[in-house]
Amino acid sequence: MFRCFKDYHEVLVPPACGAALAAVTDKSLIPHLQDEGKLPKSLSNIIVIVCGGSGIKSENIEQWRNDIREEKD
Repeated sequence: MFRCFKDYHEVLVPPACGAALAAVTDKSLIPHLQDEGKLPKSLSNIIVIVCGGSGIKSENIEQWRNDIREEKD
């Protein structure tokens, strides 16, 4: 089961950072990129520098969710 960065580290991050974290935590993405030759097969570790987020509050997350729902409608 996928867990959020917030659940592990108790830190909220802005959407751009969240997208980067989601990309590297998707277990199928790295092997897929390796198969396509976009990442080396010998890759064993990935480091993501997480910055920002100090001004993010749970209210921001709710607003972003609402914004996304409105865009889908």
